[in-house]
Amino acid sequence: MTLPGWLADDARVVARRHRARLVGRTADWPSWLPEKVRESVVAAGIERPWTHQVVAAESVWSGRHVAVS
Repeated sequence: MTLPGWLADDARVVARRHRARLVGRTADWPSWLPEKVRESVVAAGIERPWTHQVVAAESVWSGRHVAVS
């Protein structure tokens, strides 16, 4: 990802790091997810959720606090 010129030239930027892309990993839909919800999401073009989305959803479902940023 290339930084825009206004940011790349900013003296406050003291370091930049480029990392290789990671391959996204998907997971199965949670078994507790209502079928109508799954069908709606799939119809919108999302075949499978990302792994981190399932981890967050499972945490919420089990009653744990979750912060998403």
